Amino acid sequence: MINTLGQFLSQTVFDFVRYESVREGRRTQIFLACIRLLPRTALSTRILITLALVLFPWQCFARRSGPFYLVSLSLNNSRALKRLEEIIHRQLGMTMAVNSATIPLPERLRIGARYPNRNRIVKLLTDRGHQDSIIFMNQIIGTTCALLFLDDLQRSRPRMIGVANDHSPVTVALLETGKALGIPRFYVQHAPVTGYFPPLSVEMTMLDDWYSVQQYSEAAHKAGLAQPDEASIFLLPQRRILKQAPDIDLTDRALCVCIVLSLYPDIKELSYLCRELAALPNVADIILKPHPRYRKTLTRFARRRNLTLAAADLPPDQVIEGADLFIVSNSGMSWELVQSFKPVLFADQLDFLHRDYFGLLAAGLTPTFSLDYLQHPERLQAFFGPEWRARLQEMNPRPPLTDTELEERIAERFAKLLLPRKTSGHRP
Repeated sequence: MINTLGQFLSQTVFDFVRYESVREGRRTQIFLACIRLLPRTALSTRILITLALVLFPWQCFARRSGPFYLVSLSLNNSRALKRLEEIIHRQLGMTMAVNSATIPLPERLRIGARYPNRNRIVKLLTDRGHQDSIIFMNQIIGTTCALLFLDDLQRSRPRMIGVANDHSPVTVALLETGKALGIPRFYVQHAPVTGYFPPLSVEMTMLDDWYSVQQYSEAAHKAGLAQPDEASIFLLPQRRILKQAPDIDLTDRALCVCIVLSLYPDIKELSYLCRELAALPNVADIILKPHPRYRKTLTRFARRRNLTLAAADLPPDQVIEGADLFIVSNSGMSWELVQSFKPVLFADQLDFLHRDYFGLLAAGLTPTFSLDYLQHPERLQAFFGPEWRARLQEMNPRPPLTDTELEERIAERFAKLLLPRKTSGHRP
């Protein structure tokens, strides 16, 4: 777990995200300050684990028995797990509930104090923890979560563990703990993925499309590991891959343009872009779609003429159907829009993230934004022509099975993994 988090977070593409994420919570800022203040000793590591137990009352524990142990870290995580729950209910008649319990502070401290391998863990963190303070903080958080998950899993005794995020400290801790206990684990995709993600390591993976399978193959190649076991990968019913690519018509009409933001937008550049678009005679309406986790206010944009501020939690399907043309930065929505055969322009200046994080620009699926495309829509029409549609369909072909057959394959695998088995007594 320590190595997994260190390797994932230390990639240069996450440099900005790594430091920006600390600003999202007061408790995280306090914890990081303590990490930077204390020397890297065994005593300091013990203090930091205790401090993590005090500061972070995670609401992701079961505290009850049941066949499934599900952890969600966001609205999109919950939507993905809910989508899977609907499949399992249709096919197997079973329900799945996401964990929402918190372990009381006195009990958290008791769990931390009585963990039998704490000396080994403290030594491992002290000796092999990352030198970057923020990465080390995530390793401490992951280790602390593992202590709590171990206690909770041994109490609840689930037959299966499930997550919709495979790279945060909390979920990495859960997956590693479940592996050590011999509990089958599944991961269901909640958003577009990239080759920067950790390689797949669970017994069952459910992905949206073949393109995502290719990205995890790239992740395994980067890590120098064997390719993912094809028998453990299952495609979900295809919500957004159309049976036939529609023609895109952007000429001789007024357009509704949707700007889809990432979690870290550049507000100055966004304001400039909105002014430029509003001045174009063929742009009738502008929709501004914030990232679901963006917490700062954008209401000042809502006061502009012909500009609508969409709800941050607007479901992707409604975003996709809401406009003629989309301008995106490094947002996961970009792939969802492209695979729905929507014209997407990539505007790198709209955020501070690594350029072309999802690789759509390099793949020739999105052009770099230029006002010239809107001033001369026939050029935009030419880019999103038959060759573009053929390239997209080649990169992400439809699966040979029907949606019903895909669901049946998922249910069959679930039924096998849910069979009673002996769990390991090994402690992670």
